Amino acid sequence: MNGIKYAFVTGVGRSGTTFLSHLLSHCKDANVHHEFERTREFQLLSWYLGTSYCRPYLEKLKAEIEADNLKNDRFIDVNGGYRHCTDALEEVFNTKEIFHMVRHPKAVVRSLYTRRDERNVHFVPKTESEIEWWIKSDKFSRICWNWKTDTELLLEKGLDVLHFEKIISDYDYFKIHLLDKVGLYMDESSWQNAVGVKKNKTKSKVYRFLYAKYKGKAFVEDRLPEFEDWPYDYKKTFTDICGETMTKLGYE
Repeated sequence: MNGIKYAFVTGVGRSGTTFLSHLLSHCKDANVHHEFERTREFQLLSWYLGTSYCRPYLEKLKAEIEADNLKNDRFIDVNGGYRHCTDALEEVFNTKEIFHMVRHPKAVVRSLYTRRDERNVHFVPKTESEIEWWIKSDKFSRICWNWKTDTELLLEKGLDVLHFEKIISDYDYFKIHLLDKVGLYMDESSWQNAVGVKKNKTKSKVYRFLYAKYKGKAFVEDRLPEFEDWPYDYKKTFTDICGETMTKLGYE
């Protein structure tokens, strides 16, 4: 199908992208995806290599999309994996409809901490001074750095910011800040029904252990409590690293 209109929502992982894709799937006049592109290789190399890698990769992805027999001319991918390639995304897909999804960093950092396995490869700094800091830092500090760095990079791009908390609590906000801008429609009743179903909630310890064993992955046993019960040094580290960016986003 020619003349496809593209829109993308990206952001730091655990910021509500799974839920948003589920919400938008109730709009019948769009092809809505969650992580249409989801390879770890793309996410890592887009961070380390930048546009020289992203542009040809996204051109190939676009060709694959347009070779499919889409039901309509609106394609939306809600995907945190695009957060390091928004310039190439805009250029290749010829779209200004790229949004930055945010959620309170206290919730994001807590969720990432539970899921993070330090034996895997993660996004690490690229400057000498930051690398020295990274090597000496603990898991919690690194997660805070990841959130701040990615969020600041996206804020610098000047993308429209979507607050997860408002999307699930205020229909008018959802309609004005996203639906109207991408040309979609959902009535308030459908929105109310959809936001009542939580998606991608962090599972129990037993479930995560069994799932990791089934998948042959490492089991991450650590789990942070709510912010009020964090150790003092965690609260201080979080405030020192994330506090300024958190304030920019309007969070306490």
